Amino acid sequence: MRMKQMQIQDLILSYPEGFHEMSREEKAGLAFYNGESGVCLSDPEAHILVTIGCKESRLAFLLQARDAAKKAEEHIRKPMQAYQYRLEEFSDHRVGGEKACGYRYRYTVQDIPMTGETVVVKHKKAFYYLNFYARTESLTDSIKKWQAMLDAAAFCG
Repeated sequence: MRMKQMQIQDLILSYPEGFHEMSREEKAGLAFYNGESGVCLSDPEAHILVTIGCKESRLAFLLQARDAAKKAEEHIRKPMQAYQYRLEEFSDHRVGGEKACGYRYRYTVQDIPMTGETVVVKHKKAFYYLNFYARTESLTDSIKKWQAMLDAAAFCG
């Protein structure tokens, strides 16, 4: 699978062809986008959206990726109830050689079943939040692209 690359802080993210970085106008059309900094990638043909954000924390030395993932899940649980949110599982990952923790969930938008996954990785004093959204009907193919992105991720510095 041929990959392109971009850098978000210290994270080097590789992503497959078919994805493009979304414009400000495209981001504004996202239901939960609040104008925060970060990157949004879209593969419109495959109906996949990937967002990446980074938050530095003075308390990073006290917290692990699992703590941040649990907090992130708590943060989305209530607003996602309107979309029939159902947590599936928490799972361990490796991203860029670092331990990471993620959670997968299901929800519905305009009667379309969707699957989301957030993977949180800690590097130095920052937490990176990698979010994946895809139609559940095409999850088998979509998850391969997502996993390729996680597997190829690396940190510099």
